[in-house]
Amino acid sequence: MVGVAAKNDISTPRNEIKTAGYGLLNLSTGYQFKEVAIEAGIDNVFDKNYDLPLGGAYMGQGKTMSMNGEIGSGSNWGTAVPGAGRSLYVGVNYKF
Repeated sequence: MVGVAAKNDISTPRNEIKTAGYGLLNLSTGYQFKEVAIEAGIDNVFDKNYDLPLGGAYMGQGKTMSMNGEIGSGSNWGTAVPGAGRSLYVGVNYKF
């Protein structure tokens, strides 16, 4: 499990962006048989949308950018960079 608190204490001179808190569930398992190890997992099991508190700013969406005639996020500095969605992985290691 991963839990992150909201980022509310920001630096205006550094153009930091506030982000909401979030929680993620990651699952993984593995098995080792002699020289071969197999690992598999799922990160962000529930495919939660969240913004990275230390991810910086996405500059392609701000007051100067419009989508379908609408003004962007209203921020002078763009929007927060979103975190990764659900990810599946499998790994195999062989020791020799």
